[in-house]
Amino acid sequence: MSIMRTTAEAIASAAGWKPPVPVGQPGDATGGRYLFRLDGGLDMELLSPDGRMCILRGKVGDLPADENAANALLAECARRAVARARTRGAVLTLEDGALVLFRQLSPEEAASPDEAPRKAGEFLNDLAWWRGRVQAQSAGGDRSGDRAGSGGGYDARFAGMSATWLSGR
Repeated sequence: MSIMRTTAEAIASAAGWKPPVPVGQPGDATGGRYLFRLDGGLDMELLSPDGRMCILRGKVGDLPADENAANALLAECARRAVARARTRGAVLTLEDGALVLFRQLSPEEAASPDEAPRKAGEFLNDLAWWRGRVQAQSAGGDRSGDRAGSGGGYDARFAGMSATWLSGR
């Protein structure tokens, strides 16, 4: 069994979801990924560039069309990313006009039936946190309740590993 399949099944089992089905095959345009479509548009992909390590990927949001608003959002995201870098394993990137979050799982983490779901839960927490910050910034929201990387405003809905963690759709 492939490391990606093992990891995807461990995550699904821990969350109480149905066993996942891969999207595409390795080497084709979709790259043989597992896609977890979750409530609230919080989608997570699982992919492997080399068949050993696994990568979790989730879209945070699109950049605003207005260049000044996009620059302001990027500056705020950079400030927050630096503040969170020491404590969080996810990395925020810019990809084709969108902010995307990545988290690499080592081969040991990916192969562990306990560690992979725990890291996926942390990733989903980070994804929800980033989405909330980007949506607030895009809407012109204030930054109250969030101090440089403190995790203020942290969305605790994704903290546990149970059926209430997230429900698949």
